[in-house]
Amino acid sequence: MVDFIIQPDTHSKLASVSDEQLVFEDGSVFPMHKGIPVLFSKHSLFNSDDIIQQKKTIQDAEYLDTSSLKNFIRRKMLPSLCEDFKVEQRYR
Repeated sequence: MVDFIIQPDTHSKLASVSDEQLVFEDGSVFPMHKGIPVLFSKHSLFNSDDIIQQKKTIQDAEYLDTSSLKNFIRRKMLPSLCEDFKVEQRYR
């Protein structure tokens, strides 16, 4: 498995692995969280610190609860970001 891990931006090979981090041949260092490498490109929308700190996401039960006005509006009144409104037109 270690042979398949590359640095997401420079594609350099893995130089060393410890319980806390991965070090690549180009000198870049990425963290490990619970034994799993956290490899996000510097252009990613995601952040390794959020993973390590286990920040709540919109998939968390607290965000799914519609008893809060903010969550009710977001879940029931705003359109879904993944809704395909033209699916019927494309598949006639």
